Order: sequence, then structure tokens, then C-alpha cells
Amino acid sequence: MVLDIDEERRRISLGIKQCKPNPWREFADNYNRGDRVAGQIRSITDFGLFIGLPGGIDGLVHLSDLSWDMPGEEAVRSYQKGQALEAIVVAIDPERERISLSVKQLAKDPFSTWIAEHRRAASCGASCARSTPRVLSWISAAASTATAASELSRDRVEDARHS
Repeated sequence: MVLDIDEERRRISLGIKQCKPNPWREFADNYNRGDRVAGQIRSITDFGLFIGLPGGIDGLVHLSDLSWDMPGEEAVRSYQKGQALEAIVVAIDPERERISLSVKQLAKDPFSTWIAEHRRAASCGASCARSTPRVLSWISAAASTATAASELSRDRVEDARHS
């Protein structure tokens, strides 16, 4: 395809990729938000993983979309370049040539699941993971909570470590 003609310099600019379908537009036409895709990890960066997708394009799994229960910086260490990976399509922007993916959305959000199973004001068991003037209570793998000393007793509690 002719891109530009400079008669003064006697130059013609041609483009080959303009003769082929836009792979970003094709991806947007064939996939929707929420669809499952598979590919290989092409690169690992400070902000996430790039996954090779159909059409020779890459989609980004941001660090925050790698795991429900691990920080992204920790979760990214378990991945290697060339590894096969499935993900969920979160967003497609063919104009900006960006595809956002999520690995953690392959599984249900454990916090939302816990909330759906427990109603407000219901009793639940917990074990204390750390005690300071404020108590950090572990509930399950899905949820943890910080309980203020004032919530431990009807009487005044000065220091939760001694109640």
C-alpha cells in the first residue's frame, strides 16, 4: 500500500502491514471480555507478564491480576518465560493496541465466597496470628481482619495483648 509520495525528493513510502488485517481488531472481533485464552509467557516485567496471543500480539497480565492471596511481586516469581498459561480477557482496546488479562479470575474470589457464606453479625471461629494493642485475627485463607481492642470486651481494654 502506498503510504506517502514525496515528488520533490522523488520518494515513495510503502507499507506491507497495512495490506494485512489488523491483528488487534481481529482479536477484538473474535474474543469478548470474560473469555478464556491460552498462550505462552513471552516476557516478565516489573509490572506483569506478557502472554502471546493469536495473531502474533501480546496481552498483559498485571501483577495485581496474578493471584487472590499473594502479592503480585511474590506471585510473579512462580512464572517462567516460555511457560504455557491460561487467562481471562479483562479488557480489549484495539485502538491503543492493549489487551488486559487476568490469571486470578480463573478461580472465584475467596473473599467474596467467604462473604457469601457468612452473614453480618454471625459468629465465626478465628485464631490470633499477631497481638498488638490491636489484634490481627485470621479467619480463613480468604479473609483476615484487624479487631480493635475496644471490640474485644464490653469493659474498657487498654491493651489487647492482656485481655
